[in-house]
Amino acid sequence: MRSLQARGSKLILLRGKPLEALPAFWRKHGVTTLVFESDTEPYAKERDAAIRALAEADGLAVESPCGHTLYDPAVLLSLCRGKMPISYKARPSSRAPSISCPDCRCAGPLSLLRSPASW
Repeated sequence: MRSLQARGSKLILLRGKPLEALPAFWRKHGVTTLVFESDTEPYAKERDAAIRALAEADGLAVESPCGHTLYDPAVLLSLCRGKMPISYKARPSSRAPSISCPDCRCAGPLSLLRSPASW
């Protein structure tokens, strides 16, 4: 939290149903870009698709990168012809040498948007 404050930003927690709380927030504060981590659970995929549709309908740019897994599960599934490997021996890299280990030496963000004083 202090590192956010040192960069002139802040963590904002919203309460309520995401399909109600997020649009109310971005409309009130003039948000132009929505970024959230993609999720693979069926409930989350449905929720995220609905939020994306609302955000795009309001003109927001939407980014949803994969971040909590080493590889994007959808990419792995497609590389394995729809069958997720269940053992190390059957891992995707043994079938698809084109996939390589991502560079995990990621530095923190170079800059953060300053939060409006109204937040």
